[in-house]
Amino acid sequence: MDDLNVKLAEYNQAIAVAPNDANSYYERGFVYQKMEQYDKAVADYDKAIEIDTQQGEYYFKRGFCYLNLGKIENTFADYAKAISFDQGRKDHYLEQRGLIYDMLQQTEAAFNDYNQAIMLNPNKGDYYANRGSAYSKMGKFNEALNDCDKAVELNPSAVSYSARGGVHSAMKNYAFAIIDYDKAISLAPGYAQEYVNRATAYKEMNNVNGALADYNEAVRREPNNSYFVSARGLFYYYLKQYDNAVADFSKWIMLEPQSPRAYYHRGAAHLRKGPNEYNAARADFGKAFTLNPDSDLRKAIQSGVNAIDSQRELIATCEREEQERQRREQERQQRLAEFEKLKVSEGTADFETNLKPDDTVTIRGYKGKKNNIVIPS
Repeated sequence: MDDLNVKLAEYNQAIAVAPNDANSYYERGFVYQKMEQYDKAVADYDKAIEIDTQQGEYYFKRGFCYLNLGKIENTFADYAKAISFDQGRKDHYLEQRGLIYDMLQQTEAAFNDYNQAIMLNPNKGDYYANRGSAYSKMGKFNEALNDCDKAVELNPSAVSYSARGGVHSAMKNYAFAIIDYDKAISLAPGYAQEYVNRATAYKEMNNVNGALADYNEAVRREPNNSYFVSARGLFYYYLKQYDNAVADFSKWIMLEPQSPRAYYHRGAAHLRKGPNEYNAARADFGKAFTLNPDSDLRKAIQSGVNAIDSQRELIATCEREEQERQRREQERQQRLAEFEKLKVSEGTADFETNLKPDDTVTIRGYKGKKNNIVIPS
């Protein structure tokens, strides 16, 4: 950060000396971008573009800042201009736009951009890796593997191996996926996503210890990455370790307080912990509802609420039945005690001596033969 502040001071001075130099605004904007001060970066890129409207890189950098500000339409508009103005870097801009389409799950649009990038530069391994991943999402696994093999051939990087590992995972070839993820981790051990990828493969192979170790490593490396924290929480839920799941989902909520899925999953974990947690589960399901979940999640939340109501009704029914059983048992014991008391009393003894074996008698509601008076159970 100190180096960035030095650079910022230098560009401030440069702009003061030459206020119409587009490049100085561009360079200062890039410093702000690195400092994650995206609004200030956009303002400087605006000024640079106002002075020089033909520089594709200016539009590309501003588009990236818009992306981080959540202004996706502005991002696409700037990337389109970057592609049209800068033919020398057109393949790079196309690939970057493809990655955004991928993030938005617009696979066909992403595939088209990757395809164009490859036509412009057929020797870039990352382009094949990205197109291979798109093929995989489209269910074209042979084409996906061919592209990923090409990526590894051109550039045996973590990106290439990771992409091929993803294709193997999609094909349920988890042993091969783990081999590729191992290679990716060896090449880029600081890239936490690879640990999550390998953990998923381990889980599918029922290697619980391996999966949990990788989830823990990913979270250790990036403790404030909500995706990693939530992935581990879901794994804990799968293991029925609901206390640990609740802890991770609570951290997820702290990192993404407006995520309905975070509240839903924590509510589900509370529900699994039993009746003492039903109020907490209901509270989380209610909060999830207020955050405008999609229709599928809304149905899942309603199912959770219905499960709580059903369980509570079942518990209430069982409690009523147990109370009734205890009442009947208490009544039976009372009647038995009364009968025993009556049997040994002097009146009962005198009464019995005057009876014949086949005489029918009634004593306080109990009817039977002499010496064979039966108490109902």
